[in-house]
Amino acid sequence: MSAEILPVASPAAVRAYARRLVLRYPRALAGALALHALAAAAGLVAPRLLGDLVEDVADGRADVDTAGIAIAVFVIVQGVLRRYAFLQSAKLGELVLARLREEFVRRVLRLPLSTVERAGTGDLVTRASRDVDTLATSVRYAMPETLIAVVVGALTVGALLLNGPLVALPCLVAVRSCGG
Repeated sequence: MSAEILPVASPAAVRAYARRLVLRYPRALAGALALHALAAAAGLVAPRLLGDLVEDVADGRADVDTAGIAIAVFVIVQGVLRRYAFLQSAKLGELVLARLREEFVRRVLRLPLSTVERAGTGDLVTRASRDVDTLATSVRYAMPETLIAVVVGALTVGALLLNGPLVALPCLVAVRSCGG
């Protein structure tokens, strides 16, 4: 007699469920997004200051010391903000994981005993350990990295547009053609 495997959610259903879980914590999400945005903005200031410094040196009116200190300050600010943004994202991830584990246990306890016996204890134990741990790793690492990528990408496009729409156009076309 072969064991029946418990149903598996589709990737779209998992993404929708994860989105619903994350949106249950709007304050933590807003805090993480704000810190990531500030870190990304601080990261975009140093290259701008460096560009201004190069132009000032070419014009013979550069104050290298002040520009160097300002660049260093923004690099340090970016590092500090990135750290706190990552910690805030990790905190959000832990809140989501706690809720996920609670809901998992609640759903398992609601399963009819006959379903568990047909599927076998191995399937249930695997779901409780490996699948939840895999999801936990994704929430701990992928979620903060995704937030960082989205915020940095949006701010970079904004900086491109502010710097010069004609400069931004080829960049956006190149990104579009690479993205499919």
